Amino acid sequence: METPVVHIVGDDATERQSLRDWVFSLHFTPKEYERADLMLRRLDLDLPGCVLLGMHSSSVLDRDDLRMLRNVPPWVPTIVLTTHADVSLAVRAMRAGAIDVLQRPLDQQGVRDAVFAAIEVDARRRNASHWRDGLMTRFLTLTVREQEVLRLVVEGNANKAMASHLHLSPKTIEVHRAHVMKKMQADSVATLVRMYMKVLGTGAFTDSPP
Repeated sequence: METPVVHIVGDDATERQSLRDWVFSLHFTPKEYERADLMLRRLDLDLPGCVLLGMHSSSVLDRDDLRMLRNVPPWVPTIVLTTHADVSLAVRAMRAGAIDVLQRPLDQQGVRDAVFAAIEVDARRRNASHWRDGLMTRFLTLTVREQEVLRLVVEGNANKAMASHLHLSPKTIEVHRAHVMKKMQADSVATLVRMYMKVLGTGAFTDSPP
């Protein structure tokens, strides 16, 4: 597995240096940027990691702060660093895409915990994405007839009803159902139904297989 990258953004060089040392101590790879736009130009989305985004020193998030935060891809876990962290600011930051807000002066243990939590969030999202991609790949291996059988199974039809609907023998339906279960790697009809709903995009995608 590739070493996670922690992207450190902020105009305070001293703070960036301190964060870089902490990130090194966690055995992650730090990358520093004075501005968020510089990070966005160089951000490699194929690499796991998170963002430590230093905000301005005011007690509210101004337009530039919010713009910076919203420009970070939503699937990249972002931790906001601010001088004044109250409930209102935290809510605004999280609505804009942050997963955590840390108040200055920064505590080393707090930064450590936040970074590890963000890396875990990133790992779960990547695993979920890979699983969904694999699910769609398996679905596309089904023949048109197998996809029809899958749809009828999901709708709750018995083999006899499906055979009548498709003008096939019950035995042939059984063969198609077996192929569908094998190709989709489903261990039960209930799992197969959840898979199909996810393929359609009507089910709630989770961080793990059904």
